[in-house]
Amino acid sequence: MTTAIPFPTSEKPSGGARSQWLRFALPLIVISLLIGAIGVVGYRYLSDEIRRETHRTLAVIAEQKRQQIEAWLGEARVDADLAFYGHSQLELLFSEWSKGERKDPATLKRMQRLMEEMAKARGWAGLAVVDAEMRPAIVVGEADIQQHAELVRDILRRPRVELVDLHRNAQGNVQYGVLAPIGSPDMVPLGVAYVTWRPDQALNPLVESWPVPTRTAETYLVRRDGDGVRFLTPLRFRPDATLSLTLPLSTPEMPAARAARGERGIIEGGLDYRRVPVLAYASAVGGTPWLMIAEIDEVEAYAGLRTMTWATSLVVGLGLLLAYSAGYLLWRRGRQRQELAALQAQRAAEARFRVVFEQAPLGVALMDPRSGRIMEANLRFAEIVGRTQAELVGLDALEVTHPDDVPDSVDHIARLTAGKISGYRLNKRYIHADGSVVWASVTCAPVRVDPETAPRYLFIVEDITARRQMEERLQVSEQRHRLLADNAIDVILTTDLAGRYSYVSPSVEKLLGFGPDEIVGHSMEDVLAPGSLPIAEAYFKELRADLLAGRPLTPFRAELEQRRKDGSTVWTDVTASPLLNTDGSFVEILGVARDISERKRYEHDLRQVYDAAEAANAAKSEFLAHMSHEIRTPMNAVLGLAQVLEREPLAANQRDMVERIRTAGQSLLAILNDVLDLSKIEAGQLRIEPRPFELEPLLANLDSLMGQAARAKGLALKIEMPATQPGLLVGDRLRLEQVLFNLTGNAIKFTERGEVTLLVETLEASASALRLRFEVRDSGIGIDPEALSHLFAPFTQADAGIGRRFGGTGLGLSICKRLVGLMGGEIGAESKPGEGSVFWFELPFARGVEGEAAAPVGRKAAVPSGPRLVGAHLLVVDDSAMNRDLVERALALEGAISTQAADGQQALQLLKTRPEGFDAVLMDVQMPVMDGLTAMRLIRGELGILDLPIIAFTAGVRDEQQAIARAAGANDVLAKPMDLDEMAELLSKWVKPRSLAARPKISASDLAEGFPEICGIDRERAAKRLGQDRAMFLGLLEMFVADNADAVARARADLAKGERESAARRMHTLRSNAGFLCALDVMELAGELEMAIEREEPELDSQFAELDRRIAEIVEASAPWR
Repeated sequence: MTTAIPFPTSEKPSGGARSQWLRFALPLIVISLLIGAIGVVGYRYLSDEIRRETHRTLAVIAEQKRQQIEAWLGEARVDADLAFYGHSQLELLFSEWSKGERKDPATLKRMQRLMEEMAKARGWAGLAVVDAEMRPAIVVGEADIQQHAELVRDILRRPRVELVDLHRNAQGNVQYGVLAPIGSPDMVPLGVAYVTWRPDQALNPLVESWPVPTRTAETYLVRRDGDGVRFLTPLRFRPDATLSLTLPLSTPEMPAARAARGERGIIEGGLDYRRVPVLAYASAVGGTPWLMIAEIDEVEAYAGLRTMTWATSLVVGLGLLLAYSAGYLLWRRGRQRQELAALQAQRAAEARFRVVFEQAPLGVALMDPRSGRIMEANLRFAEIVGRTQAELVGLDALEVTHPDDVPDSVDHIARLTAGKISGYRLNKRYIHADGSVVWASVTCAPVRVDPETAPRYLFIVEDITARRQMEERLQVSEQRHRLLADNAIDVILTTDLAGRYSYVSPSVEKLLGFGPDEIVGHSMEDVLAPGSLPIAEAYFKELRADLLAGRPLTPFRAELEQRRKDGSTVWTDVTASPLLNTDGSFVEILGVARDISERKRYEHDLRQVYDAAEAANAAKSEFLAHMSHEIRTPMNAVLGLAQVLEREPLAANQRDMVERIRTAGQSLLAILNDVLDLSKIEAGQLRIEPRPFELEPLLANLDSLMGQAARAKGLALKIEMPATQPGLLVGDRLRLEQVLFNLTGNAIKFTERGEVTLLVETLEASASALRLRFEVRDSGIGIDPEALSHLFAPFTQADAGIGRRFGGTGLGLSICKRLVGLMGGEIGAESKPGEGSVFWFELPFARGVEGEAAAPVGRKAAVPSGPRLVGAHLLVVDDSAMNRDLVERALALEGAISTQAADGQQALQLLKTRPEGFDAVLMDVQMPVMDGLTAMRLIRGELGILDLPIIAFTAGVRDEQQAIARAAGANDVLAKPMDLDEMAELLSKWVKPRSLAARPKISASDLAEGFPEICGIDRERAAKRLGQDRAMFLGLLEMFVADNADAVARARADLAKGERESAARRMHTLRSNAGFLCALDVMELAGELEMAIEREEPELDSQFAELDRRIAEIVEASAPWR
């Protein structure tokens, strides 16, 4: 680094004197201004305080006087009231005198004497009395009551004590008083008494008094008098102003006028009646029109402040004068010391410059600009050029300069001499005495040394040879790395913290179509696709935050989509790392981008293949569910009717055939269940549900059920438990039982003689878990070794003859393998042909906690002792007539009756008619017109029937299908094909049985007795269908007529508008409603018309006419019943 060394110069005395003078004068000026500002602020503060204190004093005095006046007036009113109103002595005498028709002189004389005494005792100026007819009676002193005749009449009408305001009487005297009625409060006044006072006796002294001595302060009363304000009491400076001084109300500054205009309290900025500035306070005297004004001249209020201000200003002025004098003396002494110090400093600076010049770590030389020769050089400069200091003095500076750098040096010195530049800095080469080249950083500037007038050129020289060599090596290294980057296949790039590219390798053109020059200087926003830009921005934001917080900087890697020049995009794998200096400061971000488009295409293709496989798997699951429903529906009738037949009295051969039918149906159902289980497992819908259970009851149930099958074949079934009972276990008991039943059943099936053994062993045990091994051994036919490898594959058996000989689909072992895998275990088999087989599996279990309830082991329900649904009435909803017939028969065996509906819409109509007529509803889920799920939602929602049990009757056995049914409003689910005992057991949970006498057995003809005979309706069928519920029949009949009387006309209108679908739907609804009522002809005609409309047959008029006629017949015949 080049260091400039200043050459010392002498200071001019004039500049130093001014600086020293300012150093002393400036603080004094600042102190003066500060004192002045403090004085102004203090003066304003004290003025405000004095103003507030004066206002408080005025307010206290005015309010005190106001209260005294109000109290005095109140006492005067009370005194007058007591003297004349309410059984007073004067009132009694006046009453006696009035009754004597005013002709009793003695009473009159007594009254006059009493009034004179009262006036004298109370200090009244006068007292006058008039009777009720306004005739004067007695006058004592100055009291002219006739002046106030109107007010007297008003008091006679409305008795009260009334103030008479200040006024001048006929003699010109100022007085005021009160008028009081004479008499008792419960009677009409006998007359009015008028009491007067002179204001100079009580009022004026009270108003004019001031608590402290003052020259200008005063209080007075005023009142508003038209457009003026009248002064009521004497003024300090106008004693004769009482009732004679009236000033205009419009006078803006006068406190009295402002108070008369409604202003109360403190009144600022006022000029009083003398036009003198005052501070004032105004308040109203209660019960009078008087306004109390208290004021004082501002001159008197602020007199103390002004005196204090003048005294303070005088003291401060003298202080400032002393301060200025002392400051001047200090300045003179300081300037002398400074001049001496400047001389000493100049000498010290020259000494320091000489030391720096000689001992500086940089080369320093002085050159004469005219001759170009070195005048002086320090030791370091001599070392740089390899010469002594003495050899350098007088040497031409260009002689030690490298020949190639001489022109540049000469040019810079010429420009400096011409004044074009004030100095310069350059890197140049010197020739060392040994011939080597020395690189140096040279800084040159002109300096002036007193007393010389011509400047010299000061050169400061730093040897940078080592740094130059390092830079050259770094440049070679950078060129090498740049060459690698320019020829790399991946794109190499650098950016700053804002994401702006500072370098991009040429391979970017192949990746994006842009040249490096088109990318450098641009931001990543110009390159990254919208979906990838937030990812990169988030990293840069985090990087900036880490730098600011001093946290370690993290690298970056992500797959980003970048835009190509042609508008397309390309996927790249981008890695980036921040580069730091040796001191830990940030330099730039180095990144590498690799084209991964091909990999992305492969991933896309794989995803499509995966999605297709998932779709195929879903389609397969949906197909299996659909086929399950289609197979279970007829299976429901096969197994159900077989169970019904078993309960009938049959011959031995007939019972055997029924049992075979039922056994074959159950075998088919088991196959169907295996297929569905496999479908659930493959679709990932089968869930393992661990619960506490005990192993011993499970194995006892297995022995009870499978032992019977073994003994039927002459086999022995043995179960061997572990020596130590495992206790309470946590696992999926149902799936464990399914695997054990499957393996044990297979062993019994494929064993002709001998025994089947189930062995349970404990492999590992701890306080919280254990692992059990289950082995099922048999002495059956055995399995070929080559068949063992694919034994657990779906639909696979040991050989084709097994299926023909023993039956089965080959799904059982596949399901066992997958169930064991889901439970975290493993399964296998060992066998030799003719020697039997061993099927084993191992499972881990957690130990149960003491007190947890064990899951119950399924047991066969006890055989009922009789019908379980006696007297119950159920609504059976199913689109299959065969299923409806089966359920009707099964319910009849349990003592119940049923009403049948073919779809959800019919069920809703029945429930609308008589919601309380049914004990429960058996609802099929999949039906035309309206499915069971929709019907259940409407029953719970639209109809608001919440307490009626609904049992969903469905062939959909998957968990999610049953969950949907429950969510729609089903209380429980009964799977197809149903087991009659299971159905009765389930319904008995929701339906309370009735006594046998509740519903006696009635024949069809008896049922129809209560039903009306209506043309077009089969009443016996209707009675049977509706469970002899006559009220329900009449309700449905009413709904039928209301909804379908004009069905033909509306269907014709739909066809006329081209809405064939609406017309067909209307015929379908009519057909369904007619079927409810057993109006068979209407039902048949509506069905035919529905099909004809769907086939778009043109001629339908004759059919519509016939249908309309049949409906009209029913409407007419049913009129008496509606």
